[in-house]
Amino acid sequence: MNADKNNNISRRHWFTASLRWAVLGSIALVSGRLLMRGQRSEQSCVDPKGYLGCGNCAVLKGCSLPRALSLKQFLRKDDEQRKS
Repeated sequence: MNADKNNNISRRHWFTASLRWAVLGSIALVSGRLLMRGQRSEQSCVDPKGYLGCGNCAVLKGCSLPRALSLKQFLRKDDEQRKS
């Protein structure tokens, strides 16, 4: 960077350096987000013994475990039959 005798950076160079770091940070955030989107962690059931059942579970909407998926499929079919 260009600096004068007092080691001060001009406004133009400060602005370009700040913009460069902002763009670099944005690229890093977007890259991290895209990488983490594909790596979902293994889910564990809140109620593994099934005492409450999936129908009463608070995380049913976002759950991808087989038991929850089959319940959501059943509920979807049940709703379609009721509407018909």
